[in-house]
Amino acid sequence: MISSRLPTRYGRGRLGFAVLLMVALSLITTISRPASRAMLVPQSLSLCNIFGVRCALPPSPVAVPRTVYGNDDRRDWYELDYTSAGDAMAGRLLANSIMVHITRADLGAPDSHGIYRILDDYADSLRLGPVRNMCDGQKFLRQPRLGYCSATLVSPTGVITAGHCVPDQKTCDNAAYVFNYYVTGHDAHGDPTFPLITSDDVYFCKSVSTMYATGGTDIAHITLDRPVLGRVPATYRKTLVPTTPGQKLMMIGFPDGMPAKVEAGGTVTDAGRSNGFEFFVASTDSFGGNSGSGIFDADGMMIGVLVRGIKGYVQSGGCTVVYALPGPRGQEEITYVDRAVSLVSASSGHLPATECTDSCVHSNDGECDDGGHGALYSACDHGSDCADCGHRFPSAPPPASPPPAATTSAPPSECTDSCFHARDGECDDGGNGALYSACDHGSDCSDCGHRFPASPPAPSSPPMPASPPPSASPPPPSAAPFMPPPIFGAECHDTCYHSSDGDCDDGGDGSHYSICEHGSDCTDCGHRLHLPPPPPPPSPPPPPPPPPPPPS
Repeated sequence: MISSRLPTRYGRGRLGFAVLLMVALSLITTISRPASRAMLVPQSLSLCNIFGVRCALPPSPVAVPRTVYGNDDRRDWYELDYTSAGDAMAGRLLANSIMVHITRADLGAPDSHGIYRILDDYADSLRLGPVRNMCDGQKFLRQPRLGYCSATLVSPTGVITAGHCVPDQKTCDNAAYVFNYYVTGHDAHGDPTFPLITSDDVYFCKSVSTMYATGGTDIAHITLDRPVLGRVPATYRKTLVPTTPGQKLMMIGFPDGMPAKVEAGGTVTDAGRSNGFEFFVASTDSFGGNSGSGIFDADGMMIGVLVRGIKGYVQSGGCTVVYALPGPRGQEEITYVDRAVSLVSASSGHLPATECTDSCVHSNDGECDDGGHGALYSACDHGSDCADCGHRFPSAPPPASPPPAATTSAPPSECTDSCFHARDGECDDGGNGALYSACDHGSDCSDCGHRFPASPPAPSSPPMPASPPPSASPPPPSAAPFMPPPIFGAECHDTCYHSSDGDCDDGGDGSHYSICEHGSDCTDCGHRLHLPPPPPPPSPPPPPPPPPPPPS
């Protein structure tokens, strides 16, 4: 993939005029015709894939696809205005759902405290400015370049990205997906600062299912090695809802492998009717490394995955500048994310048949009305507002009733669907086998099956006589009074991401959710108590008495 370049010097006289004229004609011709397409990964990585080998981001300046339409709208996490609803939504998505694809070799291993030190003392020669030979005044010159592609968490173990980022299981086996790769500010030297990346922020690809056709659908669903805890996955559109020209978009990803950027200045330029709604076209400021970036609508719903775009770093006066096109000349291609639904079963191993119709009278009004998981209203039948709610999974039949006991019948079961999250395919009532503790026991019957109430308490002991009967023998010594065990130190801190939201999230007694560590949501859950230390080992037996002296 070769990007267009301007000559760094121009000759004088007639020859110089001729050169200038040729360059001008070339630019006019280039702008007037459709630009060539390229997958938005760095050029060297695409060549590695072509020749069947793997390599990391190159340390030397090479031209890769990147384009800015009008103003460069990319912003770091610390530049967001959290008093703005749109920026606050972007910040939540970035912190909870956006993951960078890094090769395991580039990531390295954590230290003895479980912290990855890959960003500590990052070499100057590997930062954007030196690597790309960027001109002074360009953005992000001091930022590192770690990422290969971008990805979005859409379920506790599910990630969606571009198909060409993870074309096969071998690539999956070498991939790490990492949270917390974003800029929080700058130090005294002007270098960017970052949150810690710990073992809890790093996940690995267990399996992948990919749909990749050059120039067409380009999407993959990844199953992670373990569930993500303490973060809220993004919601994605599970059925096709075509975009409209002029519709505003937000993209969050890792351009050129740099820390996460929010880009909210793009709009739809072509909804994709001519290609059967495989992909739509937009004017997002997209760069190499943005492949796989989640594309979100104004409500924060993920509607697409960035996959291709036009080329264009250019040289200017012996250094490199971002290729900028005037106005919304959008030519960045975005796969409709509903294409990932068919991949979920292949990467995770199981996907039940889905319920999906638009028979609800309120279907296609932009609000989910079927009463299922995440619905705003319960005005229609479950699975009847597919356009707004996405695919719904039918409830599993309740398990067979246990056989009656030999002498007594089974107690009546508790079974209602009064839980707000009932019929969402996940058991939420906190009982045996439940995924969540968000509802009362027995209130999510469709997902959990019948629940049986706790056994009645044992009958009380017969009353003791008022006074013991007379006895000829003296009474035994009374037992020592009961002393409660000592209370060990209480845990109480607010490190849980969802702390102070009115719901107890630490999985302990009385909690609503189990998405944070025990004792990490003090404001909502109150003090938690440490478990007591194990008892000390038993004392060794006393030595045997010495043998008696021999008789004299």
